[in-house]
Order: sequence, then C-alpha cells, then structure tokens
Amino acid sequence: MSRLMKGAATAVFGMLLSVAGSASTQDTTPALVSIRMVDVVPGKAQQYEAVLAKFREAVKKVDPDQGFGVRVPAVGGSGSGYYIYQFLEKASDLRQRNVLMEAFGQEEAAAIGAMLDEAVENTRVETFIPREDLSRRTELGDFEVVYVIRVEVAIGGAPAFEDYMHKLVEATDKVDKDSNWFGYSPGIGAGTTYRFAVPMNWADLDNPGMTISQRLEKAFGEKEAANILASRDAVVTQVETGLTVGRPDLSLEPGGD
Repeated sequence: MSRLMKGAATAVFGMLLSVAGSASTQDTTPALVSIRMVDVVPGKAQQYEAVLAKFREAVKKVDPDQGFGVRVPAVGGSGSGYYIYQFLEKASDLRQRNVLMEAFGQEEAAAIGAMLDEAVENTRVETFIPREDLSRRTELGDFEVVYVIRVEVAIGGAPAFEDYMHKLVEATDKVDKDSNWFGYSPGIGAGTTYRFAVPMNWADLDNPGMTISQRLEKAFGEKEAANILASRDAVVTQVETGLTVGRPDLSLEPGGD
C-alpha cells in the first residue's frame, strides 16, 4: 500500500507522522499543523483520557469547527504518550480559546485543570508547515498505522536537505509510484526538525519495498545516487522514528460528532 523510503532506519536516515491520517481528509492544505506531545504520569492514562473527553465535549460546544486528532504509540499504547494535533489556517489560530471555561464555567474548568496537572508529566508543543514539494500524495485508501519520522537537520543545512527530498520525490515518481508520504518543515517550536508521515498497514512492515538507495540508483544511476545520499548524510544530525495509531474515540473531526 503506502511505503516511503525504507533503508534508512538502519542507516543515518530512515524516513517514513502522526498527522498524516487526518491530513488526508483535509479539503485544502492547512497553513500549519500544531502537535502537542504529552507524556503521562505512569498509571494516570485513564485520568488523562477523562480530561481529553471533557476537552472534546467543550470543543463540540463552543468551537465545533476546530477539530483535533489524537494518536498514540502503536507499541506501548496510550499509557506511554499522546500526540494531539490540529490543522490551522493561520498562525494567529495558535492563540487558543479557553474552551473549558466557556463550556463548563470557572469552577468545573479549574477542577478539570487540576486533573490534567496531576496526570501529565511533560508536554511539548511544536508547529510544522505542510510542504507539498516534500510530499508524495497518492490515493491513500484505508490504513491502520502511521510511520512517523522526525529528522533534525544541522543549522544551515535546510537547503541541502530539501534538495535531497526533491530528488527522492523525483526518483519515487519514476520508479515506485505506489509510495506516498506527507512532509512538513519546521515551524514555531520545532527548531530545525522536519516531520514525515507514511500511512500504512501492518502488513506493509513485512513487505517494505524498495530502499531509498535502490530507488535513487534506479532513477539516477549509482554514482549520482551516492552523491545524493552523501549530501543528505552531511546535514542530518538525528533521526527519530515510531509507529502511531489513531484514537477516534478521543478525536473530533471539524464539525463532527
């Protein structure tokens, strides 16, 4: 089904985001994607999910057009962390309303806030810019998991890294047309980190398809492929990968139930 670029998780860079699934449902490309990464205190996952349920209820009441998605690690499950993401039309949308206060009043909102503080160990918020030129979108169909890749690039290395990605997109267009992924460049709070997401099924993990090197070599020849990979390796400083699954019971489609 959907494969990005296998071969790098075992090398310097193995690309394959937790927001890809909802991105595929957007009618237009959003200006920003905000991702809140939440580490929950051990044993407090149920309490945190109760808070998320109240937040979902509040958004439905006072701001139903602003949906959000929740994903959790495919390995380890909800108890090991949550990713909450929103698609925003403009940067000013980052200034969120206090929907709990508006929906439930000061006293109940304060009680929910206390539950949240007790359940959360750490929170980090980053924004990313959807990049059509760093993505390869095809018909997605149904998918079960999303393979997430965070790629940290050296300061000043963004042009070289994006040139590499353009070559990878070009090579994939030529020799591996079934592959698709979503690419995002860093926004507020993301430093020099790019995010990529590949929607896939569990069976795809056992049938990864062509590696990045194979794709580049088939499209451009061995020598040019080696140069392209070297340019990538020169600017990539760190890669993190993971599989996530959606939690539709905690998520809210814009205008949805």
